[in-house]
Amino acid sequence: MVSAFLNAFSDAALLLDADGIILAVNDITVERFSTSAAALIGTFAYDIPPADALHARRKWITEVVSSGAPMHAQELYEGRRFRVSLYPVATRNGSVTRVLMLKHDVTEERDVIDERQRLALLDAANDAIIIFDLDGHIKYWNKGAERQYGWKQDDVRGELIHSLLQTVFPSPLEDVTDHLFRVGRWEGELRHTTRSGVAVTVKSHWTLQYGARNVPEAILETARDCTGHYRAKAR
Repeated sequence: MVSAFLNAFSDAALLLDADGIILAVNDITVERFSTSAAALIGTFAYDIPPADALHARRKWITEVVSSGAPMHAQELYEGRRFRVSLYPVATRNGSVTRVLMLKHDVTEERDVIDERQRLALLDAANDAIIIFDLDGHIKYWNKGAERQYGWKQDDVRGELIHSLLQTVFPSPLEDVTDHLFRVGRWEGELRHTTRSGVAVTVKSHWTLQYGARNVPEAILETARDCTGHYRAKAR
């Protein structure tokens, strides 16, 4: 079932455990590395070519597992440029247990990934995962967001995220977005209001999403409700 899902992607796709060990790959990965699935499964993702990406990949995987937030980077292999995207796709007791790694060839500055297909697995994540454009209009809202905030995806698509959730920022929004565009990511605590009017505090991670010609076109947010943590500390 996992292999069938990975083969739905038009990119090289690898499912990793929290230590970076490859659990499953798709046919494109096997073709790209001119090997077999059996030769890849059980090895470390940061050991596959290119060799000079070893330390960077190890750092990326560790960061995704520790932060619970997706990340995106680029690497060169045999004269071609690839965008590497890593997504936490399964958690247990609050810890990330599985990471999805996608490698997309951007040498020709083209992006043919169907975003809905690429993010389908993220509906299984416990955290809220939201994609909104640079003006704040919601493009994607996963099942975790439905559970956390109370609205269905069809109810919120196209809505302005910060108006809908009545977002309260720790600093002016302009400062947050300035940091995001300088660094490529931002994290902090936000106050949101659910559909039922309940105020919740979330640990929020923002990552820039890139389109053709590597131009930022959207923001991916993962948000974990930590309201209960603060209530417990207050007792």
